[in-house]
Amino acid sequence: MSFNYVIHCDLAAANCLIVGGGRVALRKVQTLLETGAQVTVVAPDFLSDLAGIQHEQLHCIKRPFVMDDLANRDLVFVATNDRGLNEEIAAACRDRHIPVNVADSRLESSFIVPALLQKEDLLISIATNGKNPGYSRALKAYLNDQIDDSFLEALDIWCAVRDRVKEEVQGQTEREKLLRQLSLADLIKAMEAGSKEDVYRRVIECLLL
Repeated sequence: MSFNYVIHCDLAAANCLIVGGGRVALRKVQTLLETGAQVTVVAPDFLSDLAGIQHEQLHCIKRPFVMDDLANRDLVFVATNDRGLNEEIAAACRDRHIPVNVADSRLESSFIVPALLQKEDLLISIATNGKNPGYSRALKAYLNDQIDDSFLEALDIWCAVRDRVKEEVQGQTEREKLLRQLSLADLIKAMEAGSKEDVYRRVIECLLL
């Protein structure tokens, strides 16, 4: 199985179900609530840290899972310590065409959750095709140390240049040809000797004047 197509989703108000009440479920709850999703957690027992979360978009139901819990869900996350139950829920989700992530089985999952590194508008997804989430987290930490503010400033310049080119150049092919001349390495190097405004001006002069 290969998870080789990546999309970034807007989960605001999405109806998400988490089955399980342990540490994995806690991590899922924390990240999903940050997206604005509506999150329901079903489990016979909850980790104290999970039970203590007070959030208007979190609904915890303390009882065993039943199949009716899958009704009207947009995403399902399965994180129990019962292998047979996890397999049963995954199969039911596939039958209902509900995207499902099974914490202990990538083979039963229809999607995986990459490690995400976000700095302002720069969002980097890191995954190992579901084979080793720990490595993804380690690489995220490494890249977090490597990517400094110069990368964010380069993004601002690139976006401004792109907008200017779109305004002044007719034809998609010609615009793409010009924008392919941009080099991230050159932008970062140029910012070592000049301000963001100076670099933007020089890039525009090279591309358009």
